[in-house]
Amino acid sequence: LGDIAFERNQADQAIAHYNNALQIRPLYSAAEFGLAKTYHRLKNDKDQAIAHYVKYLEINPKGAAAGMCRDGITKLGGTPPPPPPPPGP
Repeated sequence: LGDIAFERNQADQAIAHYNNALQIRPLYSAAEFGLAKTYHRLKNDKDQAIAHYVKYLEINPKGAAAGMCRDGITKLGGTPPPPPPPPGP
């Protein structure tokens, strides 16, 4: 539901849906990414966007959106955490 609200440019509804998802499943990285992109693209709230991008990376450092999170942090003037090391031999 958060993604649908985001696509409709309904920032407050998207944020509410993502937060509801996180209340049910606190380590739901997709909801953290949804919050980050909503604060970044729809609310223009740099601090909140960076905080949620970082939280996504803490939860899921190798996730599908990890690169986008690092790029988002950089675009907003922050310093992304380093990527996780590759697996050993």
